[in-house]
Amino acid sequence: MRVCLAALFTLIYLSLAACSTLDTGAATSDEKAKISTAKINVRLGIAYLEMNNVQRAKQKLLLALTQAPHIPEPWYAMGYFLETTGNKEEAQEYYVKAIKIAPSRGDVQNNFGTFLCRQGRYEDSIQHFMLAVKDPDYISPADAYENAGMCALKIPNHPLADQYFALALKQDPNRPISYLNLAEMDYKKGDMTSARKNLNHFDAISPPNTRSLTLASKIAQSFLGETTTSKNTYSIEDFQLPTKPKPMTASNTIKSKTVVLEAHPPKTKNIAALFHAPVVKKTKTVAIKSIHQHKPVALTTPSKRKNVIHYHVYNKKKTAVVRTLYL
Repeated sequence: MRVCLAALFTLIYLSLAACSTLDTGAATSDEKAKISTAKINVRLGIAYLEMNNVQRAKQKLLLALTQAPHIPEPWYAMGYFLETTGNKEEAQEYYVKAIKIAPSRGDVQNNFGTFLCRQGRYEDSIQHFMLAVKDPDYISPADAYENAGMCALKIPNHPLADQYFALALKQDPNRPISYLNLAEMDYKKGDMTSARKNLNHFDAISPPNTRSLTLASKIAQSFLGETTTSKNTYSIEDFQLPTKPKPMTASNTIKSKTVVLEAHPPKTKNIAALFHAPVVKKTKTVAIKSIHQHKPVALTTPSKRKNVIHYHVYNKKKTAVVRTLYL
């Protein structure tokens, strides 16, 4: 059984650690002890569930319900348990019960919103996220805004998602998921400058993952886009010095050709670093005899960097492309 539900990526969590506290000022010491014990059992139940120990998880959650049935935590935790184990209709009843107990609690509204979003009820879920952020005692409104952004993406409503991710970052600027989603949307809109900026923010606060590296590669390729007449494309692996230079032969020699001089960053395992270096482009027509050898030679460029070399790539259509490589 897979506990982490992936219907809404892996970004929506059960808000147990960031719950608002129930006003227990009028409760007796015995009642306070039961509430505290119930919350501990809720956390234990969720922990067992994450470890795929379903029997122990259910035992702890049922115990929490008997200890403190008047607080919402055991109810929405049991709802999460039932949802995870495939009883979605019954799960909704427990989420709704938690809402009835504490309708103004931000964590309760956020958790029900995540449930609705995972069931494909995106518009309904966003309504509950907006109720969550209205709670002045809710300490994680950025969670609700980010969740709303994720659900808006699923509609899909990209302008609305953009708005919610921006609000999430306004509440908490250290949210890598919001930055990554904004970067992906910027890339799809063709705004490479904003995409690179948001991805840089992501890189500053989070280690790279498959999504961020893939996006970094796409953005880098956009900045390093081919402008020759050839339809031939090059992968990032092409941006390295040839190990065995080969001169052109008489059969593929041409008199002149328009070539593109491009400045590239060094080959690196960190693909995200590819677009941090400046890109210098200049097009000119040169005699083939000046570039006929597939061999690194010294080259002066507008860059202030000292160690710069260039080399030549000849594609299948015999188009010469001079590439500049920073060392």
